[in-house]
Amino acid sequence: MLKNKKTLIAFSIIPAFLIVKLLAQFPEFVESFYSKGLYPLTSKLFRYTLGWLPFSFGDFIYAFAIIYILRWLIVNRKRIFKDFKNWLIDVFAALSVICIAFNIFWALNYFRTQQTPLFRRYETEYHHRFHRYSERQLLCF
Repeated sequence: MLKNKKTLIAFSIIPAFLIVKLLAQFPEFVESFYSKGLYPLTSKLFRYTLGWLPFSFGDFIYAFAIIYILRWLIVNRKRIFKDFKNWLIDVFAALSVICIAFNIFWALNYFRTQQTPLFRRYETEYHHRFHRYSERQLLCF
């Protein structure tokens, strides 16, 4: 039973990849549903539960994950040759979980609508004067 679950989790990387590619084609949907809906909720949840820590919890997770992955590879190095199929299923199951979590908690923000047009309307005369001044300074050299 456990092997079937691992296989299912391992192969879930394929639909997850396809869903992310599909969402990349619809930045307005990502902006409205994810960036203004789900992401603020998860962000607030992490800020309130982990914001009191005097260090970056994400950095702690990365360090722990690297140590755990290295340990797992050392412990299971013999399985590469003896039980390659199940070793590969374990690796892809872990990659699936990591990729799905990364996309849910952060990566879909990369597919939002472009913010550049929004920022352009806030250009001021100071901005233009600064560029003229910097151009004059560059000409002096």
